[in-house]
Amino acid sequence: TSAFHYLIASDIHCGCHDQATMRAVLDRCRDGAAKVVIVPGDITQRASTEEFEEARTWLRDILRAGCAIVPTPGNHDWGAPIRGNRRMPLPKRWSVGPRRYKKYIHRLATSQTACVAERDADAIYVFGSDAFVCLRSTHAPKRNPLGLDVARIRRKQIEWAKSILDCRASGARVHLVTHDSPWHGAHRPMVRRRRLAEEFLGPCKVRTVIHGHNHEFQHVASHQAAPDSDVWVEHIGAPTASARDGLHNRAYL
Repeated sequence: TSAFHYLIASDIHCGCHDQATMRAVLDRCRDGAAKVVIVPGDITQRASTEEFEEARTWLRDILRAGCAIVPTPGNHDWGAPIRGNRRMPLPKRWSVGPRRYKKYIHRLATSQTACVAERDADAIYVFGSDAFVCLRSTHAPKRNPLGLDVARIRRKQIEWAKSILDCRASGARVHLVTHDSPWHGAHRPMVRRRRLAEEFLGPCKVRTVIHGHNHEFQHVASHQAAPDSDVWVEHIGAPTASARDGLHNRAYL
């Protein structure tokens, strides 16, 4: 089978992005050092049309360079900054971010032949013996109807992913790509850790969990999925590739 070289560029935040880092990622694609670019969310800063157009142009350049793309939305892409704009009607605050993400990013990514299934803003991509399951973590619990910066993955997403893996990617090495960390950070944990481990990570034999959001590099070669769990995964938290926060070094993996 062909070898695939993966590059992770998270939290680009187009609108306050770092041009040098974005060019460096594109250069790695053009010189053959990378074959797949994984983007674990927050490709825009305020989910504006202009930011999504700039992000789509960059992703198209990556595709033209011969690389594939594997994106998932973050809270900024899903419109968290827009939802705080009280001058805008509430229904519009909720709809504009998802609509733009699906139009400019999801539609482009899922048009690739490597995409074996997509639903809403979730997708599964297969490269050789590796399957990347991209599940968005931008749902709001009922107790917080505005859903500002609350991370969740729903059970129906897990059930959908399992059904696709069973019929279209049996035997593949499975990697979960999402925006928020299941384990720590400033925000509430997504699904209950034990449920995530027992219903998805364990049964699907997930090798790696890749996320962004925290703007810091984190790598744990063997991470316990939940307390007292016998499920262990490799945990990769990607640093930011933007100039938004001067406290963090801009980088990609």
